[in-house]
Amino acid sequence: MSINNPRSSYTRELSSFLGKRVVVDVISTTPDQKLKTYTGKMTAIAPEGGIGYIVLKDVIVKKDDQQVNKFHKIFINGNLVGTIVVEDVPFDLPKLAMELEKTFRRPGDIKLYEDSGLIVVLERVKVTEKGVEGTGPVADRVDAIYNRFLKEFEEAVEKAELAEEE
Repeated sequence: MSINNPRSSYTRELSSFLGKRVVVDVISTTPDQKLKTYTGKMTAIAPEGGIGYIVLKDVIVKKDDQQVNKFHKIFINGNLVGTIVVEDVPFDLPKLAMELEKTFRRPGDIKLYEDSGLIVVLERVKVTEKGVEGTGPVADRVDAIYNRFLKEFEEAVEKAELAEEE
């Protein structure tokens, strides 16, 4: 029986935030300091001894919900991080697997590995939220389904964001 290493699980989870828009709350170091929040795209992490450092790009800095500054890039000391929240809508991998099952109907054609963020089609083509890996006619069909699904997903997210602004 194997037990998952909590440290590697933590690092894998934190790494899943890379490339996504996140909100980082920084812990106050003095009692009179106001709460600082950084919102930006997480581009890098250095998880030495916990979080270490994180790097955000296209950052908006807020103090007590008031926007104070914008920065192109910022490094944040992991010891000061209180919370990190992903702002992006998660990619619906199970729903994509169901879409693929409509085309590839035999049992076992589509295998969903949700923990790994992976779909395997006909044991040859890999699909993640980043795209399709593989060559040949099967990969081309999977890529067409993936692109259609991604377009519909992005339109739904955009529509939800517009409704939220109103």
